[in-house]
Amino acid sequence: MNALIPSPHLIAFEKLTVSGLEMTIEAKTTRTVVHCPECQQPTQKVHSSYLRRPRDLPTVGLSVRLLLHTRKFFCENTGCPRTIFCERLPECVEKYAHSTARLNQHQTWLGLALGGELGSRLADKLGYSVSASTLIKRVRNLTPAAEKTTSEIKVLGVDDFALRRGCEYGTVLVDLEKHEVIDLLPGREAAPLAEWLRQHPGVVTISRDRATAYQEGATTGAPQAEQIADRWHVLKNLTSAFEEQLHRQASAIKAHWQTVYADELLPTVLPPTPEIERVVPPTPSEYVRSQRDQIKRQQWHAARKERYEKVQELKAEGLNIAQVARYLGASYGGTRLLYEASQYPVVQRQAAGSRVEQYDAYLRARWAEACHNAQQLHRELAAQGYTGSRVTVSRYVYPWRQDDGIVLNGALLSPSRLKPPKRQVPTARQSVWLLLKAEDKLTEEERQEREQLLKLEPIKQGLELVQSFRQLLAARKEGGLEEWIKQAEAAAGNPFKGFLTGVRRDYAAVEKAFTSPWSNGQTEGQVNRLKYIKRQMFGRAKFDQIYQETDVRSGQIRLAEGARLECDMSGTILVQADNNERLHQTLGRTDHNFGVHDVIPLFTPHQNQRS
Repeated sequence: MNALIPSPHLIAFEKLTVSGLEMTIEAKTTRTVVHCPECQQPTQKVHSSYLRRPRDLPTVGLSVRLLLHTRKFFCENTGCPRTIFCERLPECVEKYAHSTARLNQHQTWLGLALGGELGSRLADKLGYSVSASTLIKRVRNLTPAAEKTTSEIKVLGVDDFALRRGCEYGTVLVDLEKHEVIDLLPGREAAPLAEWLRQHPGVVTISRDRATAYQEGATTGAPQAEQIADRWHVLKNLTSAFEEQLHRQASAIKAHWQTVYADELLPTVLPPTPEIERVVPPTPSEYVRSQRDQIKRQQWHAARKERYEKVQELKAEGLNIAQVARYLGASYGGTRLLYEASQYPVVQRQAAGSRVEQYDAYLRARWAEACHNAQQLHRELAAQGYTGSRVTVSRYVYPWRQDDGIVLNGALLSPSRLKPPKRQVPTARQSVWLLLKAEDKLTEEERQEREQLLKLEPIKQGLELVQSFRQLLAARKEGGLEEWIKQAEAAAGNPFKGFLTGVRRDYAAVEKAFTSPWSNGQTEGQVNRLKYIKRQMFGRAKFDQIYQETDVRSGQIRLAEGARLECDMSGTILVQADNNERLHQTLGRTDHNFGVHDVIPLFTPHQNQRS
């Protein structure tokens, strides 16, 4: 039974009672000598006893309540201000706590793994209830892990991440040698980074993105450190500069496309749609119906007309309305309508009158003047006193759009019979990706378009400079940056003037990117982990909570001394001590020291359980 109670070396099991879905475990403290929490004076003098009723972890599907008989003691130190004190059991239950320490720890890991709402729902299934706000509070109150030995950090990765994109940002610091997140800083300004670097003077290399704030913070806080611009950001800046060049060539690209692909840039004619077989004439609002609804309406009327003809045949044979209704299995009222009609009855609902009709002449005049913008027409009618909505005006003129046509190859065609052109003039961004895409991955059509783009000399020259830069960067060629700058400045029109200005401003860091083995790749990976943690909490976590989550989830699992790992058939790792005490708790992976009663889920989210 000692396996059911927390800290059996401090308390002893006495009695177990099960009532409904609740298990009550009665226990008492067993220590003969305790220490005063104020002066640490040992004492054996008992003042009185009292009962505590903390909740404990559920077991075998039952919620557990611990009835703990504990005591108050006299402090025998006459100089201590605390005369009487309660017995402290921090390993079992904290002072003033209504839950055992292991239940609080369980709730903490539940909050870390799932967040508030999801953790609360899972806890209810596990056998105890806890609110979402309590789980979040457990995470916020989590004792930080032991300080990492940051004095040994030599290579630091710096990048920003978004708490709320476009509104609030933070800075992540990564030890690139150990692949660990070292710290998170609020904001992405220069001052916090500079202050952090002053407190850690051992940093000799800083890999960062090209933000001016990080450049200033690194220079101010660690002037002795070597700065390296992240290669991916450098290439991204170059690609953006190339895209700007293509924007400037947009008119030349369009003129060339109209020369080469003149026929394919025109809209093509759709095959004529089959005519709908009409049993009844269309209603005034038929134009707002889809073709499928129109066909469905005509089919319904066709079946109803067939029934009408059958009713008329039976009427001619002398049957009355009631007999016809019983014969057809139809209602009396519906049969009577068809029985008494001299011809097939079509219910033509009169279209409701519209306040737009009084402006019909004005609208037609403006339409003839090629003003087909419904919003503009509505503004003009409103100026004349019309109080209806823009949608009403749009619906009123909609049939007129069907009557208008477009001249294509000398023929007047309805817009509804046209589909978009087969080929579009590529935008600057589309052109960038087409030009930089690996040739072995190009389709035949893309290869043809690429050849046409390269017939424009400014674009061909720009692509050669971009490819040259990428090759020099990939080769880690010393002096490659200076060599490329001379090529770019000698090019006609200096197409990368803005990019060159930015490179000169951060020349030393960009030059190191051509030779250093360090880059911000793994820092970006840690940013991706932060995004995953944010999404687990539905993007609502504040900075302090994300800090706790990141701090706890970094690093490797370390076990308490004397504990070993076992794995059961459900895929749960059991941390078992030498005394065979087990306690099944669902905990998350962490770099905190695990106790001998901890249980760690083997399978993390998004991981295949068969692996």
